[in-house]
Amino acid sequence: MVNSTVTGGPTGRSAAARATPQDPAGIGLLLTVIFIGPTAWFVQFCTNYGLDSHPCYPNTIPMAHLQPGWSWVVPTFYALNFAAMAIALAAGFVSLRFWRKTREGFPPISNALLPPSVGRIRFLAIAGMLSGFGAFGELIGDLIPIIAVPPCFG
Repeated sequence: MVNSTVTGGPTGRSAAARATPQDPAGIGLLLTVIFIGPTAWFVQFCTNYGLDSHPCYPNTIPMAHLQPGWSWVVPTFYALNFAAMAIALAAGFVSLRFWRKTREGFPPISNALLPPSVGRIRFLAIAGMLSGFGAFGELIGDLIPIIAVPPCFG
């Protein structure tokens, strides 16, 4: 009989290959950064849509200019967009930081002996980068009409 502590037990993996490294972040934080960028974009999109439509279409007839007392709407568009862009970028960079932490000193993802927590953290970090930087791209796309098209274009 072969000593299972030397060979790594019934799987044949060594103790070092079975060891799970310390998670650089909790799963909750990684899930948060996955959803925070798209959520910031969604809030910005819905709020800007509501703020842009009411002052220009208070009734069935569209107005050519903003109604009196609604001049604060345009700076609010910019403030909401830049705040959402900052949140999405922060989520993307937080995910990038965790991906870089798991990238160094661990076997490549294609390795069959990859500890499950490293693969999970890498996957969530990559998903967070995609959602954070993707939401930032969407917000840039939303900023272009805010700059180029005047409110109540009539």
